[in-house]
Amino acid sequence: MKNNIKTILFGAVAFCSMTSCVKDDDFSIAPTKNTVYKEFFDTNLINDDEYLNYNNWTSFAEAGTVKWLEKVTDNNGYLEFTSFQSGQLSNIAWAITPKIDLDKSENEILTFKTSSEYVTNTANKLEVFISTNFDGTNVLTATWTPVVATLANNSTNIANTVSNGFINIPSGEIDLSNISGSIHIAFKGTGSGTNTNLDGSFRLDEIKIYNKNLQ
Repeated sequence: MKNNIKTILFGAVAFCSMTSCVKDDDFSIAPTKNTVYKEFFDTNLINDDEYLNYNNWTSFAEAGTVKWLEKVTDNNGYLEFTSFQSGQLSNIAWAITPKIDLDKSENEILTFKTSSEYVTNTANKLEVFISTNFDGTNVLTATWTPVVATLANNSTNIANTVSNGFINIPSGEIDLSNISGSIHIAFKGTGSGTNTNLDGSFRLDEIKIYNKNLQ
């Protein structure tokens, strides 16, 4: 009789292991945030130290000839702006995302990470803008709104002082939910190659737009 009971119990255990004798909810996978746009610069990147020419991004030098660089350190891709040793009085460079459609999503949040090195003057700076009318070519004729304007508390974190160079300063959650249509996001670096107070560098990585409510 005991042998029969053992057989029955063994069969029940085996059946449970194959069919999971628990509710489906116990092993359901938590949904991830609905990603609208993501760029970590780790795919098809990059000739290290070459000017930005990547995945339909726009690279534009407003002043001087320096543009954002494609960089790789320890197998991590990122973008960098620096006017160090450019020899030019003024360097202003834009790195602009491809067009991002916000009409197919809602409750959008923008995040990114930055860092800086040798930045000691507020005139040596990184700014972030959003445009709804950039045509993909004419940077200076588009309307660009600073991302802090989308925040009630102006709490966007952007590297603007001396840091350790590691790309670990999170922007915080930037609310895009009141914007419709398509947008471009621009990262604008300003410096000087003739003023050592203005020749620091900025790095950019992990740009994401996602639906905050799907997490």
